[in-house]
Amino acid sequence: MGLVAPRDDAAGRAGPRAAVDGGAVTTPRELAVREREAPANAPAEAAPAASAAAEFEGQGSIRGLVQAAPGVTLPESFAVVVGPSRSVRGREHAASRRLQLDGGQREFELADLPLGGYDVWVEADGLRAPRRAVLLTSGSASPYVILQLGRMGFIDGVVRRADGAPAEGVLVALIPSLGEVRREERTRPDGMYRFDDVEDGEYSLAVGPAEAPLVPPRDLYFRAPSMRFPDVELPPTASLLLFAQDYQGRLMPDVVITGFGDAGGSLSVTTGSDGRARAEDLPPGRWRLQARDPQGTLKARMTFDVTLEEGLECWLVLR
Repeated sequence: MGLVAPRDDAAGRAGPRAAVDGGAVTTPRELAVREREAPANAPAEAAPAASAAAEFEGQGSIRGLVQAAPGVTLPESFAVVVGPSRSVRGREHAASRRLQLDGGQREFELADLPLGGYDVWVEADGLRAPRRAVLLTSGSASPYVILQLGRMGFIDGVVRRADGAPAEGVLVALIPSLGEVRREERTRPDGMYRFDDVEDGEYSLAVGPAEAPLVPPRDLYFRAPSMRFPDVELPPTASLLLFAQDYQGRLMPDVVITGFGDAGGSLSVTTGSDGRARAEDLPPGRWRLQARDPQGTLKARMTFDVTLEEGLECWLVLR
């Protein structure tokens, strides 16, 4: 018996035949699924990429107005700055520009910018304007933005020793999350530190040197006008009295002694006229120390085990 083609009930016409593929019968429904899932031809695949590239072809401008927040006086001189955006697409096409405004100017235009994703902000002593993300494309090549200058804020806090006493002279660093320059301060006798002129944004706060922090860095989000950071408590640390002498046993002044501990921390001290120097806040562990005289002709290297023992001393002999 021959195969009979299925019929279309509505029109009475013959419907599509099933296909034979390697001995297996493929139904019309399966053929339709295959057609939908089949990759498009090469020109169609290239179309989205070509469209995306065309979006950033050409140049544009960023125009705008700088105004002062209530209670703030607009300075006579400030700069409007643009650069590759931290958040919007097209940042790889963007350029960096800076426009200085003087004499009470408030409106600005940064022209002839490659199309791309930008951040725009204002730089003025003691004032801030939150960064604005701006997308320059072939369909929007000259947007207008309003930037409002307000006062910058500050972050402060206290560093304490393990026994709760204020920790003096400890290095504290404020580190922007996006790789800008870190700022450093040392704690006062009351253990306080303070960072002024801080812009809104994400940061981490580190205690101790960057290469060997005393405690793990902690993240924060700052929004002006101020933030009191929670107290930082140091782990138990030691004090070490260092002596520098030559091979004849004479104590040496002005010798620079540096070192790093395997459990964190660093030291950098200079001996006084009596050939001695004291290093504080050293995490217990093995320390690698080196010393050199002012001329750099005599040097010493050694390892030393720092413990929590009172009255710890270390002698370095320079040769």
